[in-house]
Amino acid sequence: MISSFNADLRARLAKVDASIAELNSRLRPFEDARKQLQSQLDGIVYPVATLPPEITSNIFLHCLLPSPELSSPLKDHPLMSRAPLVFLRVCKMWRDIALSTPRLWVDLHFNFVELPDEMDGDELKKRIADWFGRAGACPLSFSVRGFMEMEAFASDAISATLRSYAPQLQSICLQLETAYFEDFEDFTGPFPMLQNLAIALPFLDGEVDNQMLNFQNTFSNAPRLSQLSFTEEATPSMFLYSFDALSKVTCDSCPPDDFLFVVQSASSLRELACSIESDGMYVFPDSDVITHDHLHTLHLMPNCFFDSLRLLRSPALQNLRLSENITNPDENRDFLAFLAHSSASLRSFSASCRITMLTTDWFAIFMPGLTELELNRQDRVFLRDFFQRLDRTENPGFLPHLQSLTFRGCTFSMTAPMLSALSSRTIADDQTSILKSFRHIWPTGVYTIPNDSTAASFRGLVERGMTIHVGGPVD
Repeated sequence: MISSFNADLRARLAKVDASIAELNSRLRPFEDARKQLQSQLDGIVYPVATLPPEITSNIFLHCLLPSPELSSPLKDHPLMSRAPLVFLRVCKMWRDIALSTPRLWVDLHFNFVELPDEMDGDELKKRIADWFGRAGACPLSFSVRGFMEMEAFASDAISATLRSYAPQLQSICLQLETAYFEDFEDFTGPFPMLQNLAIALPFLDGEVDNQMLNFQNTFSNAPRLSQLSFTEEATPSMFLYSFDALSKVTCDSCPPDDFLFVVQSASSLRELACSIESDGMYVFPDSDVITHDHLHTLHLMPNCFFDSLRLLRSPALQNLRLSENITNPDENRDFLAFLAHSSASLRSFSASCRITMLTTDWFAIFMPGLTELELNRQDRVFLRDFFQRLDRTENPGFLPHLQSLTFRGCTFSMTAPMLSALSSRTIADDQTSILKSFRHIWPTGVYTIPNDSTAASFRGLVERGMTIHVGGPVD
């Protein structure tokens, strides 16, 4: 009985083995085909993999986002979906190239409000150390943003980063509440490489006693510091720093005393952008007149206190940008007094605001050497007078070197005298320049299509070498 049962099992097993053998024989051609296809695939060399590592590295560098500025929208902390972290996930070759390209890792930005919930202090410090560790000895850029919701450990991580990498930091951008600067109280660098420092103090309400600013000396030892930027209630007097190498200062809410302090101390200043705030009670003494022989670019930002300009003399000024409306006689007087002492070398004047008392005499008397002019929201009476004087056949001495002319937010249609004035500017002699660019940028949502005659005149000007834009905003 047992013998019969064993025989039956052996027969069934033999049948299963036969079925397996039959299936294997059917699979063998597919396995052979698979091996052949895999061999062909393995033999393919992707073009990107044939590039020399130094070219791939250079391509990686062009994929980096621009360094953030205080005025730009908030950005996330470093993400795996963006350069340079994304290069670590593609293949081993790209990972090796990315990790061996120090310049990919010189710029680190953190928005601490957006940190992952699972992040803690040790992990944050490790991420920063790993990132900057890949940069080797390259100069570094560190940018931080954080507000009331920022985790407490973030302040310690910021302080640790500044202390650890102070010798390599070339650019620092900090947008923090004053409380997060407390860890810097006993730290004064040095910062031997620091050239660009930007500080914002959001939610700072009211005046601050300097005794509360126990972090004033943090950046005092930065001998190469050349660019300073203060915004969101931060002002120059809140920090001490070296003035010797300062070439550019930006401050959007500069108290009068700070303004005087900056222009008196930074003797090499070349670019100044500021809004000088006052409660209307401050009066600048005439004895404090300051001549700045190197200042060539000045941007007067919104809410600027024009009385301060009476003190400033800028004989080398070349570029003047005005973002504050001039609407009353006192402001007009103070601004013209400044121009009278500072406009002989002026080459570019841009007004992104309205100047109610603007006349063509401004340019004939104070800015005769302009090569670039941009005006905003001027009325039709001024524009008619301006184009009348612009006509070179009638007034060859008016703005003889003008090469670029832009009107923004001005709702006027081109008339025959205006077109004639532009046409006269396509011809020049040895003492004058050709008008190379004319832009008439209408307000958003407002635009009148030129008639056939005007369009034909524009085409003629283009054929004679002038670049023309008439229409809506282009930038």
